[in-house]
Amino acid sequence: MAMGWPLSFAAGINYTFGVDCHSSNSASLIQMCRLGISMARQERFLPLISDGKFPSRVPPSGAVAEGFRAMTIGGARAVGLGEQIGSLREGKRADLVVFDAASVNMAGVAEFDPVVAVVNHSEGADILSVMIDGKWRKRDGKLVPVPVPGPVQVPGQVEGQSQTWEQVREEFLESQRKIRRLEQGVSMERAREMVMQIFHADQSVLVDVV
Repeated sequence: MAMGWPLSFAAGINYTFGVDCHSSNSASLIQMCRLGISMARQERFLPLISDGKFPSRVPPSGAVAEGFRAMTIGGARAVGLGEQIGSLREGKRADLVVFDAASVNMAGVAEFDPVVAVVNHSEGADILSVMIDGKWRKRDGKLVPVPVPGPVQVPGQVEGQSQTWEQVREEFLESQRKIRRLEQGVSMERAREMVMQIFHADQSVLVDVV
């Protein structure tokens, strides 16, 4: 969003990756990790390339293994849960993501370096199963129905019943339709001004980019 270089991969800090606006970009944690790695390398190497030189190797800052660490234990530490989640250890919550190492994307790489296969080559479609706190939320490539928590506030839902992804998707689309209806009475120019204020952007220095 043209807000400068990110602090990911900066020495001496704990960091992770995330998405705060699914409407403008992918919600894939792996894609955000790849983007972070690319930007870290670009920032690190830009002075060299501008001077007509080229790096002989990829330094630890911007390395794939560091990106994988940021997605796992780094994320857990970022939310203050480093002792409960983020790595596989006795006493921690059972959070697992199972990838299909034989997929078109990962085959030929996973056999030699599973971390590189996940970070550089995998896609969401390669995730076979997901376990969160000991409960399967995805099995064999399909989302598992989830129980409706209480207290229930959505019409037609009963506490304890399960919802399939198809049901969740329909509620999501209905919410989208409601927002679109409300949007009809909103001034887009006023909305733009409010967004600019949120980002503390000085409108006097805005320029059109071709």
